[in-house]
Amino acid sequence: MKTLLIFAALSLPFLSHGSEPYRLEGDFTYQNLELLQTRDVEVVPQQQIERVEELRQDKYTCERAMNFYRCVKFIKNDQIPDRMKSSLLRQWNGVKLRFTRGPGNVILTNDAPSLTEWDIPDTVRKGSQQVPKYHYYLLKDEIHKIKVPFQNEEEWFLVRDERNISGFALTATETGKFRFREFVILINLAK
Repeated sequence: MKTLLIFAALSLPFLSHGSEPYRLEGDFTYQNLELLQTRDVEVVPQQQIERVEELRQDKYTCERAMNFYRCVKFIKNDQIPDRMKSSLLRQWNGVKLRFTRGPGNVILTNDAPSLTEWDIPDTVRKGSQQVPKYHYYLLKDEIHKIKVPFQNEEEWFLVRDERNISGFALTATETGKFRFREFVILINLAK
């Protein structure tokens, strides 16, 4: 659920037009990595309220979550660390996502004011994994997303248009005790 919420929040810059799903077809291959966001995060036990106040003074946004605070500050950073880049390139370089149109029609599963959803009865293949359908989401703000239920793991993609989609990675490096830097990276694929 946390991944879905993060993905929805990060989707805002990628507005598409149209109130119908794109029926993806063909091979989408890895193009490049794109750093979308970098943020410093510190986890603070709830008893250390003075540290929370210090971080707020330093322009962190702190939210209480159970027995701790999660304090976040967005930072300007236009570089993906080499180690992360290498790891993502090993995972995605040469990857092909193949969408093959099935014989069935798109099935509307939800038509709420803020979200429309469909099941798309098309085959999606990634390497040796293949599924017979995927789920399509269209948010009120014209944000198009899909969820592909591969056996190993569900994968989410932003649908920019019928020729461009983007996966994402949320990775982090530890910068101290209870401190880390998070990187939100788009993995762009195109036909």
